[in-house]
Amino acid sequence: MDEARQQDLALVRAVVEGEAGAFGRLRAQLEQPIARSLDRLLVQWREAVVHREDLLQGLELHLVRDDFAVLRTFRGDAQLKTWIRAVATRHFYAEVKRIAAHDKEERGEVPDEQPHPGASPEDAAVREDLRRRVRTVIETLDDRDRALVGLVFEQGSNATAAAQVLGLKPSAVRMRKKRLLERLQKALKGVWP
Repeated sequence: MDEARQQDLALVRAVVEGEAGAFGRLRAQLEQPIARSLDRLLVQWREAVVHREDLLQGLELHLVRDDFAVLRTFRGDAQLKTWIRAVATRHFYAEVKRIAAHDKEERGEVPDEQPHPGASPEDAAVREDLRRRVRTVIETLDDRDRALVGLVFEQGSNATAAAQVLGLKPSAVRMRKKRLLERLQKALKGVWP
């Protein structure tokens, strides 16, 4: 592990152990990459009325919740800025999606998850089995790949836009997308053509 990653790991450990001023140092170091991730996401997502500061405060709560459960998962395998960008993107995306769903509900629009009217119980059971299998695969993904799923498959971002949010090259996004589709295909083998 290089020196920068060792320093990142030491900073995270200091935060988790409650060292005075450590969270402030972490916040100062990560403020810029987190803000860039949020700004890119907000440019792409125009459906929901969101407040930037609320999302940033929500991320801070997410990081400290349950005795720093999220921060405890940092192992130093990647740079802290890269890791936090993926965590932040996933958190921001989930929040914006939640807010958009709430806005739709308030406007009286039909939520996306309702079954198709007239669908048979068998169709509903097959759909639920497919959803369960897809969720199982998604739960095994790392933070960056989960963010990729949200950006590309749920939000409809192209490879270039997703690459900007994730801090990757578009070719890397396309390769990750291909691998994800292969994993899903294996998980759905025999259920979906």
